[in-house]
Amino acid sequence: MQLIAIIVAVAGVMIAHVQDDRANEHSVAHLPDVLQQDILAWRNRLTEATCLRITCDAEQIWRTLYELDERGEPVVVHRERYQIHSWMTSEINWLVIYPYVDNRPALSVPLLQHLWMKSEGRVWERRWIADRQQFVTRSYVCHDPLGPEEIQFDAKGCLHGVVVQSWLAGGRSLQDRSEIVHSIALMREPNIAMVSPDPRMHGVWLDVFKASVPRDEDPGPEMYRRQDFMLLARDEEHGPIVRVWRTHVVLDRYADGRQPQEIIASNTFAYDFQSAVPNELHITLQEFIRIVEGVRRLPHADNQASVKPIVRRE
Repeated sequence: MQLIAIIVAVAGVMIAHVQDDRANEHSVAHLPDVLQQDILAWRNRLTEATCLRITCDAEQIWRTLYELDERGEPVVVHRERYQIHSWMTSEINWLVIYPYVDNRPALSVPLLQHLWMKSEGRVWERRWIADRQQFVTRSYVCHDPLGPEEIQFDAKGCLHGVVVQSWLAGGRSLQDRSEIVHSIALMREPNIAMVSPDPRMHGVWLDVFKASVPRDEDPGPEMYRRQDFMLLARDEEHGPIVRVWRTHVVLDRYADGRQPQEIIASNTFAYDFQSAVPNELHITLQEFIRIVEGVRRLPHADNQASVKPIVRRE
């Protein structure tokens, strides 16, 4: 009986894998063969990854379409830009956010350092308070198997949320991972973009907005129109990747479309797939935990090189 149970269990796993593969292939069956191959290969890279380092340039711009400057262009009312470094495994997400200064990432003082460890069921965090010129630290319990969905960060936009949870946390199947992974893995039945948001970039732009959500979510006095695009490209080794995730929103909450605001948001990714967690990262994380648990506040941005991320200098 025990042998029969084992055979049945193995058969069940095999059937589940076949079903996953069929669903995986069905979601891109409408695309050209070469794009199908690249998307399935990209999903496989995420499925097989054990340690992933991501560098993400995140930019979000708010413009008023009903107010123009002297050049006849919409007035920019707010802009945010950050460079985000993240190390991801199935058990860890180590996130560090830096501001941009003069169109360059300022890697001297991180705005936020955030560590989630699944085995500990805990998050450690250190945030830079510019007005006080000091760091504030905290640690809290988090038993979510995918990590915390949100972080405490002084930003108007939400682009940093793309890398808050580890893309590798969850089940073996990408379907068992976070909603962000479903997007990054191009599991929304992507279509070739009718109008490319940036034809100068190498790769193929795909329209990835959910078919179940209308383009104008609330037609009427409160207008909200949105499109999401992802750039399917190749890395230096010619492996398929999602290079850019760009979102374009036009909304007017109060004036029936006469005072629309435009939001253009873009995440640009660079990846480093590794077969194991580097020992240097283990040392960095233990030092960071010691700092957070050892003090509640650090008075200045003294020498904090030991808890900076392992940054690849280009």
